[in-house]
Amino acid sequence: MGLIKEPKGVDLVVGPSVLTENDRKLISEIIANYKLTGKLPIKNKQNSTQRVNASGIQKKKKVTA
Repeated sequence: MGLIKEPKGVDLVVGPSVLTENDRKLISEIIANYKLTGKLPIKNKQNSTQRVNASGIQKKKKVTA
């Protein structure tokens, strides 16, 4: 595997993700629960039908029959 070079005139910057205090607390609870039980929480079906695109706008997932 080789290195990926930046194109000339372009600076690639990776910044920290922005998490709310609520998100941090939820992540901490999930990690603590996983360490105790070894199991991940069950996904909520209502939340799993939504997607977020690059602009941060939620879209409904297309359901095909």
